[in-house]
Amino acid sequence: MQKSRNNDQEALLEKQVEPLFNSTLSGGLANIFAACLVSFLLANTSLEDSAIVLSGIIILLSVIRIFGSQRYLSGGSELQISAHLNIHLVLTLSIGIAWAMLEFTLRSPEDEAVRNIVYLINFGLIAGSITTLSSYKPAYIAYMLPQAIAIFAVFVLADDLTHYYMAFAFFIFMSLMMSTSFSINRRHKNEMELMLNNKSLIEDLNGEIVVRKEFQEELERSKQDLEHKVVERTKELSDINFDLQNVIAKKEEAELSLQYMAYHDELTSLPNKNLLIDRINHSIESACRNNSELGVLFIDLDRFKAINDSLGHIVGDKL
Repeated sequence: MQKSRNNDQEALLEKQVEPLFNSTLSGGLANIFAACLVSFLLANTSLEDSAIVLSGIIILLSVIRIFGSQRYLSGGSELQISAHLNIHLVLTLSIGIAWAMLEFTLRSPEDEAVRNIVYLINFGLIAGSITTLSSYKPAYIAYMLPQAIAIFAVFVLADDLTHYYMAFAFFIFMSLMMSTSFSINRRHKNEMELMLNNKSLIEDLNGEIVVRKEFQEELERSKQDLEHKVVERTKELSDINFDLQNVIAKKEEAELSLQYMAYHDELTSLPNKNLLIDRINHSIESACRNNSELGVLFIDLDRFKAINDSLGHIVGDKL
């Protein structure tokens, strides 16, 4: 579960900072253009050398940051996202510090109008960075805070009422910028969390659908197996029933045969002594019930015993 939670957090971080790396090119070009413009404005002044050095640092750091972001977006880097973020954050902080140093050198300008133009450029960069850096809050703070401190310090150190008003107005401006940035960051993070939660929910639903489908298929196979077993068992019972009927029929036939053999002569199939006795008993019982008379006639063949004794019982039976 811990591993799954870490994977979810890493996926959320990737989605959260993707706009940061995508917007690095536009933000970097804005910083490069602004640095070139400031160098041009401060040319032929006592701050020219400092402006050139600091603008060159800003341009170099911006190019390095653009290169690193493009390398991450192309997938050609073997570094983890946390390493890319740390490098991006250090470069962004360095650019912010370079701008702060440049702004602080203007605390005693030869031409206050030039300083105000440079500060307006910085205000524009700070406001514009809301759209490029707000997806990752530390990046916006690293870029904005050094410049805000430097400009605020310049206004306060001027030690006059007008600059105090300017410092207060700048404080209100930075508060609005930070509030807006944090609101954008929070909304962006919530959208990413919602998107990942929806994705996870869809994956869970798809997994449940697969499980239900497999369960349904298993039930269908079980049903088919049961139906097949029922058919086989029914056939077996039908065969057993048929065999039992044959056995019963043969048993009844054997009983009838035994009964016939018990009352008939095996050779001549004529009624034998047992049948005669049975019929006599029935007749006696009938005569008793009806109060009637009964007679029994016995017929014998004279000297037939001599044939059996002389020629044998086989010849006697045939005769």
